[in-house]
Amino acid sequence: MIRNVMPFTGGARALWRISVAPARGHEVAAAIGQGAEYFYDWAGGLIWAALAAENDGGTARVRNAVAGNGHAILIRAPAAIRAAVPVFAPQEAELAALTKRVKESFDPQGVFGPGRMWAGV
Repeated sequence: MIRNVMPFTGGARALWRISVAPARGHEVAAAIGQGAEYFYDWAGGLIWAALAAENDGGTARVRNAVAGNGHAILIRAPAAIRAAVPVFAPQEAELAALTKRVKESFDPQGVFGPGRMWAGV
């Protein structure tokens, strides 16, 4: 569990959970670049990355590094970053429309966690 890894407990850093093919873990970490601490699991396919909580918490660096290789989720960050950065990467228009229709079919009244995963869903 990530709470047992001391460099990633507490603090005011942005914590990202990145899933990629195990053979690509080191490439994604290299693409994110300097200034981050990493913990690898799942033979390199799961990367926990802690970045400085400045500006966007490394959002652009992380999302550019995983584009086409996997996905990244913002797990923890200071309140200002959490308010400005979506937890999940924005979806393409077609996928966003499908996501919204599926959510509406299960939750037609929109009472279960509105906006929790994506704005407007």
